[in-house]
Amino acid sequence: MLVVDTNEQLSVLKEVADYQIEHETESLIPQHSSFKDFQKYAWRQTKAVDENYRSHCERHYYATNFYLTHVGVKCPVQAGVQHGKEHHQYIASTLDISLDAARALDRAVRLKLSKRLGHHRVEVVNAYLG
Repeated sequence: MLVVDTNEQLSVLKEVADYQIEHETESLIPQHSSFKDFQKYAWRQTKAVDENYRSHCERHYYATNFYLTHVGVKCPVQAGVQHGKEHHQYIASTLDISLDAARALDRAVRLKLSKRLGHHRVEVVNAYLG
C-alpha cells in the first residue's frame, strides 16, 4: 500500500507517473538494465558527486522524522533517553497521557514505520530510533 504524507511526495509521484506514461514503462529502471546493475550505476553516480554520502542515512532521517511527526515527541536517539520505560515516561509526560497510552502509541508508530521501511518487524526499527 502506498501512503503519501506530504505535497512533496505527491509531486514526485506525479512526475514519476508522467515519466512512465511518456516512456511507456512501469519502472524507472532502464529496460536494458537489471535492478542490481541500475543500483550499482546510481551508487557510482552518487559517489562521483560526494564520496562521503551515505544513502542509508536517508532511512535514518526518514525514520526519526516519521516518528516525531506521528508520535509528537522525539524518538529515544534524538531525545537522549533510553528506549523502553524511560522513553515511555518521556512520551507520557510530554503529551500528558497515561503510561499505557504512551506505550501503545510508541508501539503502533514503530510497527507502522517498520512496514513503511519494508521490515515488518519493530525490532529492526529500533536500530533507527533507539
